[in-house]
Amino acid sequence: MRRIIVMLLLGTLSLSCIGCSAGTSEAKQEAEEQYLGESIDNHVVFPASVEGFVGDTMPFYDDGTYNIFYLADQRNGKQGYHPWAMMQTKDFVNYDDKGVVINYGETIKDQDIALGTGSVIKDKNGKYHAFYTGHNDAYEPKEAVMHAISDDLENWEKVPEDTFYANENYAKNDFRDPYVLYMENEDCYWMLVTTRSNNTGVIAKYTSKDLKTWKDDGYSLKTIWIQIQIWSAQHFLSIRINGIFHSLISGQTELFTTDLQMI
Repeated sequence: MRRIIVMLLLGTLSLSCIGCSAGTSEAKQEAEEQYLGESIDNHVVFPASVEGFVGDTMPFYDDGTYNIFYLADQRNGKQGYHPWAMMQTKDFVNYDDKGVVINYGETIKDQDIALGTGSVIKDKNGKYHAFYTGHNDAYEPKEAVMHAISDDLENWEKVPEDTFYANENYAKNDFRDPYVLYMENEDCYWMLVTTRSNNTGVIAKYTSKDLKTWKDDGYSLKTIWIQIQIWSAQHFLSIRINGIFHSLISGQTELFTTDLQMI
């Protein structure tokens, strides 16, 4: 019996030694492995927001600085959400996060109790204009295009009298993501708005001479796949190929194609 016990103990010790040896080998192998980026010191590839999560970046380049506006997803339990925040960089290595620059409305009665995506442009006199989505689920229509102005990109004044809604040609609750650009050959501003017409996703085109009053010029892009219910956050490239401009957009489905019309 004693001999059997001794043999069992020796077997157990042998297995333990094998296990320790295997563990040591694996640890040594892991220590020798190197991963991409481990040798790079003090680098920031994706800067973190001081406000929380980052949504829908809206870049605006001005005088050597990239101003990256974004929807600040604070998730702080308040009724309002998605204010505009901004971070700045000159080299995409060093960032200065300014925090919230355009806040949501103060009460549930405000059209912009939630902010949505938009764009920033500089006028001929050097003043900055932000056009953004004002969203309020308590209202009908829920969405509107809203306007704010600034002299320094950090301090903004809202211009509520410039707010406008979808007309009878478009879906009143899906009317958002205004993108504004100046068309030099026409000496006017274009505003592209993502919306729906006859239950199909379209991008509506509005024009203005003063960035205050806007005329509906119909839609500039429509889908030919019914799955696209609404476009989202387009970025317009002023590149004309065979009389057609090109736009970077996203649709709320994986299967789609588009009918790009001359605009």
